[in-house]
Amino acid sequence: RPNGEKLLQFGSKGVIGGQFMHPRGIAIHPVSQQVYIAEMKNNRIQIFSPDGKYISQFGSRGEEDGRFNLPAGICFNRNDQLVVCDDHNCRLQVFDANGKYEHMLGTSAKKGLLCSPIAVSCDMYGRYIVTEFGSHSISFLDPGGGILNSIRTVGNGCGPFVHPRGVAVDSYGYVY
Repeated sequence: RPNGEKLLQFGSKGVIGGQFMHPRGIAIHPVSQQVYIAEMKNNRIQIFSPDGKYISQFGSRGEEDGRFNLPAGICFNRNDQLVVCDDHNCRLQVFDANGKYEHMLGTSAKKGLLCSPIAVSCDMYGRYIVTEFGSHSISFLDPGGGILNSIRTVGNGCGPFVHPRGVAVDSYGYVY
C-alpha cells in the first residue's frame, strides 16, 4: 500500500516447510500470484499462496541439476519459468512453476561462467541481467544463456561496483 501499512506476515526461523533460514530472493508468479522464496541456508525454494499459506518446496544442497549451493536471487522469465541464481555453483537454473528442473544458464561444459550470481532480472526481450557478487560485475545474457556483455568496474564513487547484490529492469529497459 502507498502508506507503507503491513498487509501480511508469515513464516518463522527454522528448517521445516513454512520456516526460513536466510531467505534471499522472492518472486511472484505472474499468473497464479504464488510467492516463491529462495533460502540460502536451507538450499531450497519454497512456494506459498498469495495469502502466505505454505504449498510446497523443492531443492536441496548439491551440484547436480535441480540442487543448489546457496540459492539467492530469483525471477520469472517471459515463459513463466522460475530462474534461480545458484550462487556457489556459479550458474542460473531454470524450473517450471512446480519446481521441475528445466535447464541451466551461464555455464560451460567445464566450469560456470558466472562468478557468484546473486541477483537476476529478465527484460522484455527475454534477456537476463545478472549481478555477480564475486566479480563485481553485471552480466547480460541472451535468452539461451549466452553472455552478451559484462560491465565490470570496481571501485568507489559513482558508477563502479563493489559486490553488487540486486538488480531490476523497468519497462523501458533501464537497469537499476
